[in-house]
Amino acid sequence: TEIVHSSEYKSHETFKEKRVAVVGSSFSALEIAADLTHSASRIVSICSSVPWVLPRWVSDSEGTVLPIDMALFKRSHAFPQAESVQLTPESCRQRHRFLKSIVGEKQLNSDLGEPLDWDKPAHVAISNDFLDLVRERRIEVFHGRLEGICEDGSLRVIDSNTGNESSVEAFCHRIF
Repeated sequence: TEIVHSSEYKSHETFKEKRVAVVGSSFSALEIAADLTHSASRIVSICSSVPWVLPRWVSDSEGTVLPIDMALFKRSHAFPQAESVQLTPESCRQRHRFLKSIVGEKQLNSDLGEPLDWDKPAHVAISNDFLDLVRERRIEVFHGRLEGICEDGSLRVIDSNTGNESSVEAFCHRIF
């Protein structure tokens, strides 16, 4: 078993025909999982939380195609903005509804699913490929938190939905 941090990840070629578990649901975890589909024999993405996976490019209200960060973070007031945001359950639900409107049914109809608790702040990642690769079953998703690695190389994971311990069969490599 080899453990590689995402900051050390260079190329999918290092993992040719290997079984890889990618632990986490951050931007880098999803992009690495997608990249690994070019070489690894199996990829399991272990996500302790479900992010909204946004596309890298979107059209604004005028039909102009923009990078998602530019579309979402336009300043409507001059800098500096003295803005204080206090998240309430209702404001969190509003943000989740907005993010779901961007993603559409694509995420809901994948094994990743959508976040369960809309009363808490939304977690966001950006990837053009991750959801398609999950839907094509080229990336398997396991909702849980990694607890450890067994002697046989299997991964002990606590299921996020049930709280029960599960085992993901033996893997040769793990990236988190």
